[in-house]
Amino acid sequence: MLPPAMQEVEKRISEENEHGNRMRAGIHMCLSAATVALEVSHRLMGECADMPTPDRVKALLKCAEDAMAASDAARHAAGILAGEELPETESFFEL
Repeated sequence: MLPPAMQEVEKRISEENEHGNRMRAGIHMCLSAATVALEVSHRLMGECADMPTPDRVKALLKCAEDAMAASDAARHAAGILAGEELPETESFFEL
């Protein structure tokens, strides 16, 4: 057992670590979501515009999937930052 003063120090250190982990995970997930959203936008403005219709339909479905992944990453980041979800190591590799 630690004395009360040391317990308080340990508690503050633990809280700071948790906040730092949430911030790092939130930053990573937000940047991942933004990157995917920008890539989708780039594809839509470039490649998709000049494709024949059958290819365009497939490309739009792929863009929709990627946009949903970006949305999921942003939603996960919000949950982490709000303290509703735990930052998980695996979340760094979802996208």
